[in-house]
Formats: sequence, C-alpha cells, structure tokens
Amino acid sequence: MQELIRKANQQAAEQEAQLKKKKEAEKANAPPKPEPKEFTADEVKAHNKPGDSWIILDGKVYDVSEYMHEHPGGKEQIEPCIGTGKDH
Repeated sequence: MQELIRKANQQAAEQEAQLKKKKEAEKANAPPKPEPKEFTADEVKAHNKPGDSWIILDGKVYDVSEYMHEHPGGKEQIEPCIGTGKDH
C-alpha cells in the first residue's frame, strides 16, 4: 500500500513539473505586450460624439462609448467629461 501511495505521489509531482514547464514555454513564446499608447489632450477632445466618446480619468484615456449606458450613475455623470481633454 505504501508503495502505491509513493508511486501516485511521484506521478503527481511529475505531472505538475510537466505542466509547469509547459506554462513557462508558453509564456516565453507569448508575443510581447505592446507599449501603452499616449494621447494628447487634443486627440481626446476629438472623440466627443455619441458612439465615439473618450474621457481622461486619473491620467488614463478611456473609450466610454459602449459603457455609458451601463454607468451606475447614468450617462449624465459621464457626459460632462467627454472630449474635454481634462483629467477627471
């Protein structure tokens, strides 16, 4: 019985090691993440229409076109920020 338990534990450890190697290989072969794009305030200001609405929040640019109708406070909370080019 002890021998069966030892073999089962050994097989589990081998499978775990193989899985770890596979994940490491996948990670090494993954394409590099692109650098974040930087936008000027003027670029953000140009996106001020329904269906093309951008805002700046804490220094990051967000396309809120599809999100506005889902905002918990309603689109009225987002609309004043759209296309202003100002951080909110």
